[in-house]
Amino acid sequence: MRYIFLTILLLWTSLSLAAEVLVVVGENAITTVDVDQRIAALKLANPRITESNEHRTQILHELINEELFCNESSRLKIFTSKEELDGHFKNLQKRYNFSNEQTKVFSTNNSLRKQVESQLVWNKLIEAVFANKIKVSDAEVRDEQKIIIKEVKEVTFKQIIFANNEVPKAKNLMANNCDQLDVEAQKLGLEKPIKNTLLLSDLNFELQSLLKSLPVNKLSEILNFQDEKQLIMVCSKKSTNIKRSRQTISQELSNRKINSEAQKYLGELRKRVCIEYVKP
Repeated sequence: MRYIFLTILLLWTSLSLAAEVLVVVGENAITTVDVDQRIAALKLANPRITESNEHRTQILHELINEELFCNESSRLKIFTSKEELDGHFKNLQKRYNFSNEQTKVFSTNNSLRKQVESQLVWNKLIEAVFANKIKVSDAEVRDEQKIIIKEVKEVTFKQIIFANNEVPKAKNLMANNCDQLDVEAQKLGLEKPIKNTLLLSDLNFELQSLLKSLPVNKLSEILNFQDEKQLIMVCSKKSTNIKRSRQTISQELSNRKINSEAQKYLGELRKRVCIEYVKP
């Protein structure tokens, strides 16, 4: 009997060491095992998923949200049925062309099933709380149409990159258009401007903002570029020609509002439920 008790004690100690508690959400603990199981589950669909600290932290936040969704659904008596869960996995099979065997593995994985269930519950919560409260006016649709017409999609611009000791030369650079920029740069002994035609979506936020606000054929202020400096001139801007119906725009605005309210809702849940980080 003593041997059996000792064996059980050692096994319990081993399990306790293996499953370190990271966060307690309400009365439920999220452990390292929960994170490991979610990573293993996600690897079933994408073997290239990493186990970096950043990714583990992201998964931990997702697990915390899932506990919050579960608590709120219990409070409001909003749940997801087994049929809805199974139907979701069947839709995923059609969308991504999974085999029957793959779908069975995914749909029977407890961690993946919990992830899907929590997302379906969250969608139901959002619909129940906000769907009938969010309104989009005709004026908002008209304003959005004006923005879409003026929206810049592609920009052609020229860059002159130069060293810090060439700043005095660059300050004397004068040009009224992109063609003249090449000639004036050559006169001052600066490098030939580099011409680029790029989609704004391919650029970082700072450069997007600069190119949007900088008028065509106007030279920018001298910009810092790591250990060098640069000047930029926009040669042309191409606006989007995508036409969207009023109904599509209205739906997009409605989704945008719902997403904004959903983030506020999630923030409220985080304040309402006790979240204790046991291990950073």
